[in-house]
Amino acid sequence: MRKLALTFSLLVALLCNMALGQIMTPVKWDAKIDMTGDDEGQVVLTATISSGWHMYSLDCDPDAGPQILEITYPKLNGVTLEGKPIPNKPSHKQYDEMFAAELSWWTQGVTITQKFKATQPEFNIDVMVVCSACNDENCIPPSRSNFNLSGKATIKAVPKKTNRRPRRTSC
Repeated sequence: MRKLALTFSLLVALLCNMALGQIMTPVKWDAKIDMTGDDEGQVVLTATISSGWHMYSLDCDPDAGPQILEITYPKLNGVTLEGKPIPNKPSHKQYDEMFAAELSWWTQGVTITQKFKATQPEFNIDVMVVCSACNDENCIPPSRSNFNLSGKATIKAVPKKTNRRPRRTSC
């Protein structure tokens, strides 16, 4: 009886371990800062998408149905963002009958850059990425990735204004 209980416990533990291993994460994110000048740089977000999966892009209609890619910056210290996020390749566009809308997505992977200008010698950028992915059989719920990035910049000195009055010359 004791051997049967031990065998049953081991079987349950093995099945639980296998079930936890089945959590799907078809999109994996990496983030870094790339300085392109003394006080200019870009946040580089790289998504690696598993084979057979696709991740919805930035330019999907948010009312169409699937969770579109959202990139937000909850906290910016010492930087200002410039422009919009730019992907390194165009997204695939296709009409989807299930959502009755034209959707756009990427497969395999994509790198998205966001330019910024440093306003302080040391800066911090918090990035939050929310995305959803599907394959031919199912979709995963939206997943969130958070990054805290920091860097250093060389800020050019702004000439100080002087309060001196211009000199008058007499004739």
